[in-house]
Amino acid sequence: MKKRIGLSVMIAFFSVNTIAQTVLQGMVFSAKAGTSLPGATVVELGTVNGAITDLNGGFSLSVSTHFPVKIVASYVGLLPDTLLVSAPSTTIHFSLHESMSVSNEVQVVAKRQSTEISTLKTRSVEILGEQELLKAACCNLSESFETNPSVDVSYGDAVTGIKEIQLLGLSGIYTQMMSEAIPTLRGIAVPYGLNFVPGPWMESIQISKGAGSVANGYEALTGQINIEFKKPEKTKPFFLNLFADDEGRVEANIVANTKLANKWKYMLMMNASNRITKLDQNQDGFLDQPLLQLYNLYNRFIYHSGKNLEGQIGVKTLYENRSGGQSKFIKSVDKGTTHAYGFEVITKRAEIYTKTGLVFPATPWKSIGLQLSGTVHDQQSFYGLRNYNAKQQSFYSNYSYINIIGTTDHKYKIGADYKWDYYNESLNDSAFTRLESVPGVYAEYTYSCDDSKFGIIAGARADYHNIYGWWFTPRLHVKYNFTDNLIVRVSGGRGYRNPNVYADNMGVFVSSKKLIVLESPKPEDAWNGGANITGKTSLQGHEASLSVDYYYTSFNNQLIMDQYSQSDAVLYYNLKGSSTASSLQTTLSYEVVDRLNLRLSYKIDDVNTDYLTVKSMQKPLLANNKALMNLSYATANEIWTFDATLQWEGSKNLPVAANASTPINENSIKKSPDYFLLQAQVTKQFKKWEAYLGGENLLNVMQHDPIISANNPFSSTFDATRIYGPIMGPKIYIGIRLTIK
Repeated sequence: MKKRIGLSVMIAFFSVNTIAQTVLQGMVFSAKAGTSLPGATVVELGTVNGAITDLNGGFSLSVSTHFPVKIVASYVGLLPDTLLVSAPSTTIHFSLHESMSVSNEVQVVAKRQSTEISTLKTRSVEILGEQELLKAACCNLSESFETNPSVDVSYGDAVTGIKEIQLLGLSGIYTQMMSEAIPTLRGIAVPYGLNFVPGPWMESIQISKGAGSVANGYEALTGQINIEFKKPEKTKPFFLNLFADDEGRVEANIVANTKLANKWKYMLMMNASNRITKLDQNQDGFLDQPLLQLYNLYNRFIYHSGKNLEGQIGVKTLYENRSGGQSKFIKSVDKGTTHAYGFEVITKRAEIYTKTGLVFPATPWKSIGLQLSGTVHDQQSFYGLRNYNAKQQSFYSNYSYINIIGTTDHKYKIGADYKWDYYNESLNDSAFTRLESVPGVYAEYTYSCDDSKFGIIAGARADYHNIYGWWFTPRLHVKYNFTDNLIVRVSGGRGYRNPNVYADNMGVFVSSKKLIVLESPKPEDAWNGGANITGKTSLQGHEASLSVDYYYTSFNNQLIMDQYSQSDAVLYYNLKGSSTASSLQTTLSYEVVDRLNLRLSYKIDDVNTDYLTVKSMQKPLLANNKALMNLSYATANEIWTFDATLQWEGSKNLPVAANASTPINENSIKKSPDYFLLQAQVTKQFKKWEAYLGGENLLNVMQHDPIISANNPFSSTFDATRIYGPIMGPKIYIGIRLTIK
């Protein structure tokens, strides 16, 4: 009875401004190109009723029954359009223009949040828009989540600058990374890959927790992160971003685009990042940050036939050299000796992809798509006396066909894809190669009726791995709308992943521990299930939203990196018992007053694994409890914007020190202290450019002595992997952004 009362109260709370509604359908087009516009925003003026156009530019919008109503369509880079709809049976077609021909026409702009979770979609997808990405320095992908509570980013060690993400309490290796729906940053690219994606290149980041779409493959065990890059039709002809911080890092980004012909557009993106200053704030003899040279180039060609054929070609190239270790290390003298400890990683990477799409204006629900991509990733590196070299060659193809069954309420997608990966690795005197060839087929059914509160996406795929045989991957998403502003989603599914022993855990190279592989790794296999409830309302004329989600992951098999069972070694073996992870997160967003937005979040992660010598032990270096508060304010004319984020990290289990005694049990595991992190940024807008000034770790929180036996790095006790917090003090940065229209 109490549960029913509580549910009724919640439904009533999020139904404050809800009235009787009807549904309008329509399309949004580009007036100049004549093509549909996916991702356009359509809203009923003066209400919170809104919709986002699908991949074919179509939308279904719930509106009030008091006709006539005003409907506004908007799209980044184009002028909004307003239509007066007098009857509920009207089919709406918007045609958005690049310029305004009538000087006294009224422009209506829809207000959007910097981070959005749609109440219309069956899947729960959190979208970090450009506004959110500008709240921090965001020089690369690893820095893009600093104001987001869903994704955690931490350093892998105190020497190399490796950053890794965590989603649902588990390492980022279980999160599928995608670049505009094409899998990317896989295999040996995982350790340093977050630094390879420049922030100013990105248009948005889409975070999907739990089971993903079967159309993207079998690898998403805990979720998907999809990066949308800037596009020629949505950006100005020239953009420049310059950045510098007091730690000696300087960075430049250029984004430019032009029309090559009537049907072709070209975009050039360039990035250069350097750190040449040697810093040792804690005086332990090791550089706190590696020296860095990074050069990134992205050429993008986009084709629109004006009728039914669309396509694009992209070519990316990258070169990175990072080095560090002891400040006295000289490569030409000390490499391969015990005179001084140093490391160097040289990465060369090239990617090429093509996308071809066939759409049918007369039947906009039908389309055919083909994606092809190829990657070569080459890493040459040494860590003290360890030499690790690796090369990965990859090919990916995906063919898909989308149509309906009878009506647009019932949609389906079928397709086939193929993954090919060749690995060539060597560690000191040991060399090993691996070839993976995986063809697969998939099918996905979607039910989404505008008159129904119920929606479902059910999919399955079958893949044949040349080494491990058949894999079957089912996934299911279900949603139910109690009201237009209160939605519950449930998802579940299975995922597979073939582990890479050394690339997945490269941080352990900066320790003296022996790396012992006890048995041949088997594919990692896990089930994931979860639920999300999202509600939106208006309190005293200001928008508020509350999101609560819970996800549970259970591994059938997992490659265990065991730092508990032996004090002088890291053991690798297949799971010998149970490994589970649960994550509970609550996030509240509220516009306190006009233009002052508050975000509060609290998260509980519980990850337990059976190791050889101890059962059900908490994952090391993972905070069970985390909290985040973000405040952002903009003046009425948006000349000034202010952002501040305060994070709290709870205590973490520390892995066994190199000189710890055995046996290991819960009472002998030490805990790290909890701490707060504060960052802030202020931005001033000028006519054609803007300047920003910010700071990170403003509370000056530092982990003292992050490196064990820093004065004797070639001893049996050397370990630089026990990083639970910042190893450097406050950082101040400045930058400018210049846009030429």
